[in-house]
Amino acid sequence: MPITNRITFTGTLGSVSIKAGDTVLAHSADAVVLTENGYTPRLYFPIADVNMDVLQVTDTASRCPYKGQAVYYTAQTTEGELNDIAWAYNDPIDEAEEIKGLIAFYQEKLAVSGS
Repeated sequence: MPITNRITFTGTLGSVSIKAGDTVLAHSADAVVLTENGYTPRLYFPIADVNMDVLQVTDTASRCPYKGQAVYYTAQTTEGELNDIAWAYNDPIDEAEEIKGLIAFYQEKLAVSGS
């Protein structure tokens, strides 16, 4: 199935933040929403808008045939350590270039707010 039928990318309307307790993990007006058939839509934040001071790369990796190889991050927050809470496709397949340089979070485990 072509990626255009499987995954769509849209921008957010306004700013969006994602937090764990009092720790802001990301805040951006340039987040991308990735919608993939059968999955929860995911917010992808530009790395420049992510609090990289609290994220550490882990040994976890996965591969998606529609996006490529993912690397994962653990966050050190006021809520404690959140293992593999975020991921990025540093070198996505050509059809998913929109998410290169972006980081996504398991938002159902965090607080998301927008304006």
